[in-house]
Amino acid sequence: MSTIEGLGGIVLAYELLVPRLGRSHSAERTSVSLMPEIARFYGIVIRMFLIDREHPPRHIHIKYGDHVAVMELQNLNIIEGQIPKRCRQLVREWAEAHQQELIEMWDSQNFHRIEPLD
Repeated sequence: MSTIEGLGGIVLAYELLVPRLGRSHSAERTSVSLMPEIARFYGIVIRMFLIDREHPPRHIHIKYGDHVAVMELQNLNIIEGQIPKRCRQLVREWAEAHQQELIEMWDSQNFHRIEPLD
């Protein structure tokens, strides 16, 4: 994965996700995209890709160490990838607290930081 960090959590990235995430994210892996970092807590990074608006369902991307996953926002289920159970529980707890805000962010594409889990 190649990334260039910069500008308040916005990351200019290419090959954004490792191939294990499947075909639906091939556009992210092969093109340059902006990926705002929405939150970071306990070593977990939550991002939402600008181009995701074009391919439902609404979702967030989770990175924890070498683990990556995608969580859909309606039912808060992991739909791609794998993360450790405790990480999944923490992200779900955080996402439940901010679910409506995350859905509105997806729909509006107006990205901003969200408070991390305490």
